[in-house]
Amino acid sequence: MKPKLSPFLLVIFSLLLASCARTFNSGMQKVVIETDKHVQVLKAGPLAPSDSFDLRQRHIKTYYVPRSPKPLIITIATDSMQKQVVLPSQNSLAYWYNIAANYGIGMLADKDHPKRYGYPAHNYITVNDTDVVIRRYAPEEKGAFYLSLGIPYLQSFHMRQPDGRYSSSGIFGLEAGVEYYYRPDRFLSLNLGTGMDKVGEYIGTGYYQSGMTGYASLRHNHVTGNFEWGYGLNYSQLIWGRHTYGDTIKIEQSYRNHLLGLSLAAHYRLGRFIRMGMSYEPGFLRLSPVKQIDYQHHISLQIVWKLPLRRLYR
Repeated sequence: MKPKLSPFLLVIFSLLLASCARTFNSGMQKVVIETDKHVQVLKAGPLAPSDSFDLRQRHIKTYYVPRSPKPLIITIATDSMQKQVVLPSQNSLAYWYNIAANYGIGMLADKDHPKRYGYPAHNYITVNDTDVVIRRYAPEEKGAFYLSLGIPYLQSFHMRQPDGRYSSSGIFGLEAGVEYYYRPDRFLSLNLGTGMDKVGEYIGTGYYQSGMTGYASLRHNHVTGNFEWGYGLNYSQLIWGRHTYGDTIKIEQSYRNHLLGLSLAAHYRLGRFIRMGMSYEPGFLRLSPVKQIDYQHHISLQIVWKLPLRRLYR
């Protein structure tokens, strides 16, 4: 009769074999390098680019490089000089994911493996006099237009209802807007959005409360490194509702709050066209049903996609 491992030993054995970096990372990594028009990338390590193209003001080249603990040496040239730039190697996201996936045990398996490492996926290189500056992304062009689309993954409401206050949260909503860069690190945005906390069918009889919003905001925004943050004004409606379902006597109620207030937002750049962050729309002046100072708000945690309209137009 063959001996059997206990379930406890099987779990321990599987955890010891777990290795997120070797499981999720390939041996080669895609690295994108952008430069100004007056800066030319000659090579990255010993490799030639797999593809390249030009925008109006920049060169963009794509390399597939082997993962390694050693830094990636990039050779650049301008009209007056040639120089080597060092792109340091760093622990990959998959390596750190071992902490959540297997309590860090997989880090032992990944410890000496080259798949543990990676390089910054997006890099922008420019030369000021003789100083080489490396940033994650190139600055935006003055005059650029973007269309933005935001999908919330969590929303929070705090509003007035006939008998007091109503607070809730949900995931249903949509935000769309346009952005205009009047400077590479400054832009104006106009956004329209809606959100609600409850959608679906209810079984049995009874009633439920719901919250909904529709809003328009105008913000002045700053770009600081990988962060975008802005401030401005908003007009919003926060709507409370009471709904019956089943065989209950149908008594529908709604209460609309028309508000003026502030619009605040902060987002972190995850890629060339994707951001993650939050918007906060506090209302302070209630215009109707009665005019008075009254605090209410809508908060949205969201993923935002940006589509470069002017670049596509060109």
